[in-house]
Amino acid sequence: MREPEEIHSLMSNALDGIRSKGIEIAYPSVRARSEPSRVRVMPSWIQRFGLLAEETSIWIWCEPQADAAVSFPSQIVIDLPAGRYLIDVLDASTHACISRESAAAKPLVAGLPFTGSPIVLWIRRIGTGKEL
Repeated sequence: MREPEEIHSLMSNALDGIRSKGIEIAYPSVRARSEPSRVRVMPSWIQRFGLLAEETSIWIWCEPQADAAVSFPSQIVIDLPAGRYLIDVLDASTHACISRESAAAKPLVAGLPFTGSPIVLWIRRIGTGKEL
């Protein structure tokens, strides 16, 4: 687990690079709370992670193990209120968006692509789930 200040720094650097590629992404504010206990399941290839949460968004920093190899299933399970969420997965090294999906929560189950590099998840609520 990473400390909140370290997560803010890592996240800010990664998001700066991502924005430099023309990808619009919100930054967590200094008021974002560290809430790693929301994560129920993390893929086995993740060595360390950190979660920052605000009212409308969650950012998760994921670092792979040094000798990591892709394993299945490669999903993350997060405790979030019921609703529909949009999840962007961004590669912190190449500054590219590598996947986007929407999923319903309670809890949220989302795919986590393996790149061999640190990745950033940006999760935001887009509906109550009653639209389905």
